[in-house]
Amino acid sequence: MDIVFAPEEAATHADTALVDGSIADQTISLSAQAVAPPVTQFGPKKWNPGHYAQLGVLYNNTSLNRIAAIPEMKGVMLSYHWGNLETAKGVYDFSRIRSDLEFLRIRGKRLVLQISDKAYRLEREDACTPEYMKTDPEYLGGMIKFTTQNMQRPGCIAKRWVPAVMDRLIALHAALGAEFDGEPFIEAIVTEESATTVALTDNATPQTYVDQLKRLASAFASSYPSTLSVLQLNFRTSPNEYELMEHLYRNGIGVGGPDTSPLVVTEFVPELTAAYAGKVPILMAVNATHLTFSSDPIGEGLLTLDQVFDFAVTDPNGINANHLFWWFFEKRWTPGVSYDFYDTLEVIRQRGGYINTTCPENTLCAE
Repeated sequence: MDIVFAPEEAATHADTALVDGSIADQTISLSAQAVAPPVTQFGPKKWNPGHYAQLGVLYNNTSLNRIAAIPEMKGVMLSYHWGNLETAKGVYDFSRIRSDLEFLRIRGKRLVLQISDKAYRLEREDACTPEYMKTDPEYLGGMIKFTTQNMQRPGCIAKRWVPAVMDRLIALHAALGAEFDGEPFIEAIVTEESATTVALTDNATPQTYVDQLKRLASAFASSYPSTLSVLQLNFRTSPNEYELMEHLYRNGIGVGGPDTSPLVVTEFVPELTAAYAGKVPILMAVNATHLTFSSDPIGEGLLTLDQVFDFAVTDPNGINANHLFWWFFEKRWTPGVSYDFYDTLEVIRQRGGYINTTCPENTLCAE
């Protein structure tokens, strides 16, 4: 008698099973071990872990100059909206990226591209997709407009769960990769968060949404062979978050998210970031939204910036970040906030700029 032990998740988890059976009057007990295959290393990829600043969509060169003067900052993450990058179907305008890249390069700073298909500002609420997608029925409207409940801000999100929309997003990244993958001062490509703010439409489910995110991750592996590529993941993927995370691991992709705080638990932070620390690149943003903007645990004494740093970097049960993006803002711009970028900079300096620098299992890091 042949008995084959093939557990459903043998490709992603090492496991042991006991199988009991009988032949005639003989009882048989078998033990088998399923071992996940070794992960492929993707690369070599540019690898410059450290602390970076993050600017909002309305940045200017004055702010970039200030950041460039700070030695603790390895570079800057800037957002570029899909609707501004693709001016017609298959026609791309990357002039702003090139300008920002050159501005930072001559100052010795690296650029991280956040390619945004989601926006939270009135002046960007039509920029989540190119114009042609809003009228062509193939794309089912292309995007959805919304107003956030907590801050009453208008916004939009591309229907990335619609396969035809994802086809065009993948095409954008193919064009970006052809243009910028070989640029030594382009450090990484980062998506917007997986949270959709609105309910999934057009008969999509968490599973079909995750299927489209997996398509994007697989495309990243081809489009950016020399550059870190990262999906920002927080919500809307459950109960399929483990499947998605393993897919990132197996395809050389990193994980990130927008809100670094021990008070903000998502579908990925801290459980999956802790589980995959050292296995995938972890590039995390420290947005001020849930630290002092829409809620203010810092000002209320519920949390300190030191605790945020520990959760992001040093706590093995936390995020274990390789790259951290600190939101660049000043108190004089935003009255009433309890801290600003320069307070976070002081914490970074007190910690000697520490970050997790070990190359992850799924990445071959360039020296």
